[in-house]
Amino acid sequence: MKNADQCHSTHGPKAKTSLPTKEELHATKRSLPVSAGRVMWRSEDELADTAEFRDWLEREFPSGMAELVTRERVDLDAELAAEGAGVTTGKHGESRRDFLKLMGASMALAGAATIPGCRRPDHKIMPYSREVPEEIVPGKPLFYATAFPRPDGGAEGLLVETHEGRPTKIEGNPLHPMNNGKSSIWAQASIM
Repeated sequence: MKNADQCHSTHGPKAKTSLPTKEELHATKRSLPVSAGRVMWRSEDELADTAEFRDWLEREFPSGMAELVTRERVDLDAELAAEGAGVTTGKHGESRRDFLKLMGASMALAGAATIPGCRRPDHKIMPYSREVPEEIVPGKPLFYATAFPRPDGGAEGLLVETHEGRPTKIEGNPLHPMNNGKSSIWAQASIM
């Protein structure tokens, strides 16, 4: 296993490269981003800013190359025009961070706009007052299965016993997967 080439970057001309000197740094065509007084870069190739690295960037990221070399609030078209290149990127100081901020805000507003509209109307169980349906026999309970919404989302299945339209006993539905036959205190208090 010693003779196997595990990491191809440890051999060849790239393996012998060293960090550029200060003179080489000042001779680069574009300035690197500075944070807290320190020069920042993503790789040694970006720091050296060789023609080979720029060719690799154009091959690897043809449409997004400008995003990699655009710094925040810097007009890349002005820099390219100053260099004499007849190429425009269409990037005028935008950055990926600004784009993500804008998209995040629009998603949050879209989500907030749908919250009031997605609620279902409340249906109250009311006692029968004048016309009693034929299946209701006074003194004999009527059972039905229903669901009670939970504050954390979802619903708990319930079996409800009613007398003349009024709920009198609430139990958990053993066939419901959310609560498995148990009822919460909120469901029990809903009959009051």
